[in-house]
This record gives sequence, structure tokens and C-alpha cells, in this order.
Amino acid sequence: MVRPHGENLHYQLTVSEVTELNEELKKAVPAGHVFCLRDVSAFKNLDQVKSEFLATISHELKTPLASINLSLMLMQDERVDAARRLEIAGGIRSETQRLLGMVGQLIEVSRLDAGKEIRLNLAPVPLPEVVRYATDIVRAQLTDKDLRLDVQLAEPLVPALGDVEKTTWVLINLLSNAIRYSPHGTTLTVRVRPWGEMVQVSVEDQGPGIARENHQRIFQRFGSLAAGGAPAKGSSGLGLSISREFITAQGGQLWVESQPGQGSCFTFTLPGAA
Repeated sequence: MVRPHGENLHYQLTVSEVTELNEELKKAVPAGHVFCLRDVSAFKNLDQVKSEFLATISHELKTPLASINLSLMLMQDERVDAARRLEIAGGIRSETQRLLGMVGQLIEVSRLDAGKEIRLNLAPVPLPEVVRYATDIVRAQLTDKDLRLDVQLAEPLVPALGDVEKTTWVLINLLSNAIRYSPHGTTLTVRVRPWGEMVQVSVEDQGPGIARENHQRIFQRFGSLAAGGAPAKGSSGLGLSISREFITAQGGQLWVESQPGQGSCFTFTLPGAA
């Protein structure tokens, strides 16, 4: 069946026999049947989304591998000068980081789906250092799209209490998403400031924005969206889901403020270190 707006409906029919006790025969005899019609559309749609995810992640893994292979072939060419070799090496590093990020997402998803708890190493987190490291990681992506980066660090700023590795992972993911959806030549803004007993970190872009009805969907597994609300191509749809779980496990929150045509601001909080 298909709904008027095009969504496929799937039902599962189960037939169960009903018996009753026959007093004369002293045994159970057939008395009829019970028909149960169950809506399994959500499960079928999830299977389809997972199939699309596997196709996407396969393509996403293949692309950087092909790029690395080509870069290595170029570096073997004796006619390539030292400056060009250095540039090629930077590209290989960038693609390697991209691969590591995707593999890391898959590992974390498998751990979480297996019911394993998120392992945390809680300690004071110097957020200015986290911001510097994360922005250095995405520097090549910023340059590629001619994006300006505006970093605003409040002073004084107490350290956050959290896991520095996972907090850094979340910030890199938010920056990468902002870069992906930002038009060329625009500005990304990173803000870090006290927020009561918490510390707040936000990443703001000037991209297409996200409709309010999709603000929760994007934090679900395989829930990434492109401009206009369509499923995003070239995205695993896992980053925001994992990011929210990482932040929640540390006692914080992660949310988005956005409207179509007005960009997006992703914000997370962490407890301040006493």
C-alpha cells in the first residue's frame, strides 16, 4: 500500500487458530481463527535506510582511498618538485583523517548497538586547546571552500569536566558538518562561554538552515538531511547521533537552533570543572 504523499506501507498478517474444549469429546476442537494485521512499515523503512547507508558508506570509503592511491602515484613521479610533494602529502593526511573518522563512527555505533556503555575518562578539559586542535584538523576543508573562521573565547573561562577525546571528536564533527553545508566564502563562528554552572560551546554557520520539524530527526541514526529536508548524500547520518550520546554521557546537552535560509547553530554544554 502507498499513502497519498508517497510513503510505502507494509503490513504483516498473522493467522492463529482458536480452539475450544468439546465436553462430549473431552478434547480441544477448532473453533475459528484470529487474524492479526500488524503495521511493520517502520521496520521496512529502517531496512531501506540501512541499505542506503551501506551504499553511502561504501562510496565514502572508496573515494578517499582512490584519492590517496592517486596521490601516492603522483609522489612517485620524479618530476614533481618538493613544494608539490608537500601539498600532496597534506592531501593524503586530510583523506586519512576522513577515513579514520568514518571508521571511528562505525566502531562507536557497533559498540552502542551492542549495549556497551560509553567509556569516559573524565578530567578538566581546557576548551581553548580543544578548539585550537579541532580547527587545525579542519583547516584544509576551510581553505578549500574559502571559509572564514571566527573564534570567540570568553575570558575568564573555567575548564569543562569531561572526556577530552570525545569532546574534541564532537567539535570536529560539528565543524565538518558546518563546512559541508556552508556556501563558499562565508563565515563559521565558534563560541565558548560560561553558562551558569556549565560551559557552552557553539558552532554557527550561514548554510541553508533546517526546518523545525527536522530538529530532532537529524540526531537520529541515519537522519542527516540535505538542503530542503531531503536525505543528505555523502553523509553517513551517524555523526550527530553519536555526538549527542557522547555529550549526554558527560552530563551535557546537544541541540540545534535553525530556520530555513538563516543558517544553523549547534550548541553543546558540559559541566564546569569545580
